[in-house]
Amino acid sequence: MPHLSGQLGVGLRQAVQRFADDLELSLNTLALAGLAILLFRGIDPPEAATLPRLRVGPGALLLRAGVATALVLVITTLAGHIGETWAGFLSGFPVTLYPVLLIAHLSYSERAAHGIIKGFPLGIGSLVVCAFAASFLLVPMGVYWGMLAAILVAGLYLAAVALVVLRRARPAVTADPA
Repeated sequence: MPHLSGQLGVGLRQAVQRFADDLELSLNTLALAGLAILLFRGIDPPEAATLPRLRVGPGALLLRAGVATALVLVITTLAGHIGETWAGFLSGFPVTLYPVLLIAHLSYSERAAHGIIKGFPLGIGSLVVCAFAASFLLVPMGVYWGMLAAILVAGLYLAAVALVVLRRARPAVTADPA
């Protein structure tokens, strides 16, 4: 029996250490996103009504899909050469953001791309929350249910961020002195 309790103690210690490591990484990432939010506050995105209405044909869609696919293929090919950790590190920015920025910049304007850059740090938090939740939910719940639960947690994060942003954007109601 002492052997079993020793194994449980080691397992518990490893689980606590893993939680602390995951939490530290997640908090560091969220802190960097918070810093980016502060630094990007001065970017003034254009109003949606001022952007031209574009008709996107099949050629443009194919080009956009091709650029995004090429980026994914480059990063997954790099994984074999630089290792999974670095490939995972590289995938967050280019795959999720670069095609959108490029399309917005070329199709609309530099200011439209600036608006996306300003909002990206708020959205990246959902990826951090999803990855953090998945690191704990995949094993007990399985891949499908665990990912579904992690995505739902990330959705709750996005809903909370949206509420905060909308409350800040709403003008203050003042009492009429009449």
